[in-house]
Amino acid sequence: YISDNIIIMRKGEIVERGQARSVLDNPQHPYSRALKDAVLAADFSPAT
Repeated sequence: YISDNIIIMRKGEIVERGQARSVLDNPQHPYSRALKDAVLAADFSPAT
């Protein structure tokens, strides 16, 4: 992670804050979960 602590904001309001690993691994706010679900996971398996 780039930062130890992060803040998730929606429409100028803080909806979640905390340690980056905690917030990203287990988001509590629905908006935080939606952001996490919108990110594509990297697939590092070799191409066939």
